[in-house]
Amino acid sequence: MEVFIEKKDWDKIINYARCASDKWSTEIGGMAVTVQDEDGDWQITDPVIMKQEVSAALCELDKTELAAYYSKMAMKWKNVNIRFCWWHSHAKMDAFWSGTDTNTIDEYEDGDLSFALVVNVKEEYKCRVSIWKPFVMHKDVELNILNDDKEFKIPKKINDEVEKFCTKPSTNWYNSGSNWRSVTKNGTINHMNQTTLFNAQLNEDTEMNIVRTAWVQLLEKVDSINSSFIAGEFNYEKYANKIKDINRRLQNAKMPLHVELIEKCDFDTLLEIHAWDLITCDPGYEELDPYMDYADEQSWNESYLKGEIHGQK
Repeated sequence: MEVFIEKKDWDKIINYARCASDKWSTEIGGMAVTVQDEDGDWQITDPVIMKQEVSAALCELDKTELAAYYSKMAMKWKNVNIRFCWWHSHAKMDAFWSGTDTNTIDEYEDGDLSFALVVNVKEEYKCRVSIWKPFVMHKDVELNILNDDKEFKIPKKINDEVEKFCTKPSTNWYNSGSNWRSVTKNGTINHMNQTTLFNAQLNEDTEMNIVRTAWVQLLEKVDSINSSFIAGEFNYEKYANKIKDINRRLQNAKMPLHVELIEKCDFDTLLEIHAWDLITCDPGYEELDPYMDYADEQSWNESYLKGEIHGQK
C-alpha cells in the first residue's frame, strides 16, 4: 500500500501550518479525504480546516462541525471508496507522534482503516496508516508528493480561512501551562490569576512560585506515566512519546525544566528510579527543587499507612 498527495494539497496543509505559526505560534489541524485507486493505493486529497481552538501544544476541532464534515464528505464521495485523514501541525517543533496524537488516532478504532498526518513548517512529516480490523496495526509510511515543486508564499485564501475558523483561548497558558504571565487575545499582558503547567492556581504571582509549583506537578505527572508503563498499560514507544510530549509542553511554556528519557528502558529499570531522578532544570533554578518536600510527604504518607503516626505501631 502506498499513500500519495498532490502538491497543491500538500502545499495547502503546509500553508495552514505556516499561517498559524506566523500569526500565533500555534498548532492547527483539519481533515482530508483519502481515496483508494484501482491499484489499492490511497491518495490524500481535499484538506480543509474547520472551527477549532488552537494553542502552542494542541488544536481541538469543533465536534459539531466535525460531524457535519463527515456527513458532507460521505455525500460528496458516495460512489468512491474513501476513508478520512486527520492532519495537524506541530508548528516549528519536530514532526512526531505525541501522546496526545496517539490518543486522538485511537479514537478512530471503530472503523477498519484510518490515516493520520503530522507536519511542521519545515515540511517535515509523519504519515500513519492504522488498520483496526481484523487486528490492530499502525505503520508510518512514506508520503509520495506528486508534481513536487517549491512554493512558500501563503495564499490570501489560506490566511482568511485561518482567521475565520481558528480561535485561541481568551487566556493563553501556552499548552495548558504558564508562560509566567498570561496574554489575552488583544495582546494585553495579565499578571494576575496565573496557573501552573498543569492548571493549579498560585497564591503568589512570582516566576519562582510558578516554576516550583509546576515542578511539583511535573513530579506527579512523570510518576503517573512511569507507574502506567510499569503496570504494562502501554509499550516503550508510547512511553517515550508521552515523555517527549511533556518536554514539548515545557518548552512551549518556557519552563526551565526537562524530563530525561531513558532509552529503551523496561519496567525493571523504572522500578529502581524515582520521578525526581528524571527531572532536570536550567542553571539558576536548583533551589526550587521540591525533592525534599516531596520526599518528606511521601515518607509521611507511607508512615501513616503503616500506622506509625500518632503512636500507632
